[in-house]
Amino acid sequence: MSSQPRKRSKPKSQLPKPQPRQASSNPISPPPVSSARSEDIRVGAYLWRILDVSLLLAVITFAFWIGGLNTQVAEQKEKLKDIESKATNDFKDLSAKIKSDIKEIETQITNGGILARRYQGDQSDLHRRRQFQFMTPSAETWASKESFYNASPAQNGGQTIYIEDFRWQQVAEARIEEFGREIISKGFTKGWRRYPYAGQGRYRDVGWWWVVTVDDSFNVDRFVDYYRQFWGTNEMYVEEFEARSDVMPDGVIPHPVLPNESTHLPGK
Repeated sequence: MSSQPRKRSKPKSQLPKPQPRQASSNPISPPPVSSARSEDIRVGAYLWRILDVSLLLAVITFAFWIGGLNTQVAEQKEKLKDIESKATNDFKDLSAKIKSDIKEIETQITNGGILARRYQGDQSDLHRRRQFQFMTPSAETWASKESFYNASPAQNGGQTIYIEDFRWQQVAEARIEEFGREIISKGFTKGWRRYPYAGQGRYRDVGWWWVVTVDDSFNVDRFVDYYRQFWGTNEMYVEEFEARSDVMPDGVIPHPVLPNESTHLPGK
């Protein structure tokens, strides 16, 4: 097999050098833009400007709205403050009026009450009391009613009055003394006075007229219930004596058996 001689490669230094690429005298230009495309770009830019202006106007409007809202809030706060101030003043006026009314009522109660003063040695104590007056029969009441109504029934405002209607007034002096003890022992009063009286109201009357001075714990309803139970009657006549004295005024309660002051004057 014959061997063929190898081709000897040229040294690198003998290789031809690459020549620099010359620029083409006809460079590649971008493709021409169509007029429709250009118009779309201009419209888009215009729309973006409009959007920017709209956003700016929206921001300005929102700022004005916030400012107006703050103004309204401030106005409402001022109105609320005025309402609270007026309510406070009205409450103060109402409170002052209530206090004034209470004071006036207390004054009326005081003026209508009884001034009770107790002297013991050099000391005295002053109390405000109420005074009640009422009637009970006496040992002479039944005889008096017999003289007025026993002959025939009497008429009073269309009502026929019979002597038996006054049967509960047929009492003895011991029963009257018992009543006087019990109104003290049961706590209605600390003391009493009684005066013989004669008078005319729904019918002619003769009996005892009682005067009791009581404090604020006195319960009228409880006393009336006790009176009715004790005397066995549903009737009771009570007067609350409104005066700054515990002396009976002239003419209020007939008092025919009291002595005339003129009989006790010197030389009489």
